[in-house]
Amino acid sequence: MNLKTNLLFILLLLLSVAAQCIFGNFPFAFFAFPLDTILALLWIALIGYGYKEKRHSEAVRLWLSPQCTCWTLGWFLAGCLVIGLFPQLSAQEAAEKSGLFSRLGCYNFMSSWIFVTGLFGLLTHLGMITVRRFFTPGRNRWRFMLNHAGLWLAIPSAWAPSRWNPPYARPPDRYSPCYIR
Repeated sequence: MNLKTNLLFILLLLLSVAAQCIFGNFPFAFFAFPLDTILALLWIALIGYGYKEKRHSEAVRLWLSPQCTCWTLGWFLAGCLVIGLFPQLSAQEAAEKSGLFSRLGCYNFMSSWIFVTGLFGLLTHLGMITVRRFFTPGRNRWRFMLNHAGLWLAIPSAWAPSRWNPPYARPPDRYSPCYIR
């Protein structure tokens, strides 16, 4: 299982790097309101079906393995380091940059294929272990379920659009006037 998990995540990383170099950033505009909700519900249903009906298949065992935890957390932490180490620019400003880091989407990393693939893997793994615990009887089942469901909602919430956080809003800087009422 360890070799298969390693091969899966190396293949996912190489495919996401190739997609980033060929297509540019991930097209979030395609996933507008009704489609994103439908796909999320379908994804949750597939995770539940995969564990309940196909529990002993290679794919489900792979997504539940401890190696998958290491890969997904490592990928997510590496992505967060890239976000912290490179200045995150708007799509227009990032398109003006040149070089290898620009091709890999490091200047607008939260919308790169590499980060989206890692986030999707992390959330799939987190969903699978949450569903596994749901179907396992035990004393602390609901505490585990609520903690992991909260994580499952909190991690992607930074990429969800909000009415209070419009895309044209910018944080105040030291030169902008501050009005206190």
